[in-house]
Amino acid sequence: MVRLRDREVFLLHSICKKNKVPAELMKQLLKEASKNSYENKSKKERTLEYRKLISYYNNEEK
Repeated sequence: MVRLRDREVFLLHSICKKNKVPAELMKQLLKEASKNSYENKSKKERTLEYRKLISYYNNEEK
């Protein structure tokens, strides 16, 4: 189980590095995607939430 978690972390960081995306943003997006997939939200609501997160992290970097 620990080995699987290590592989997930390695993959997440390599994807972030390749796409120049902060790892913290990616973690938050994955967490929100997981949470929203189980809640009764429309696609529009989920997209708006993701955009808010991305904007927040983009503004934080500057």
